[in-house]
Amino acid sequence: MERLARIFKTLGNKRRLRIIELLFSNNRMTVGKISEHLGLSFKSTSKHLQQLESVGLLDKQQIGTHVFYFLSKNPKKSINNDILDVLKEYLNEIKR
Repeated sequence: MERLARIFKTLGNKRRLRIIELLFSNNRMTVGKISEHLGLSFKSTSKHLQQLESVGLLDKQQIGTHVFYFLSKNPKKSINNDILDVLKEYLNEIKR
């Protein structure tokens, strides 16, 4: 349940939602390009990307000196599994 709460908390930030939207439209982008689009500093953008990556919504790939961020292949599956786990845990508690 804790992981699911972290995912929802992470998605509760408008800038991080905008990053998800950008990556959905552009497939993959560097921190620099994302920060340009958002009008944020490189450091602030990096922090948002790290938070999205830490909950499994983004992946990254380094090519040369550039790090590209992109949406995880199966974030829906991961999130859905977490939701199901929470529901099962809740139902088990009710049965007790």
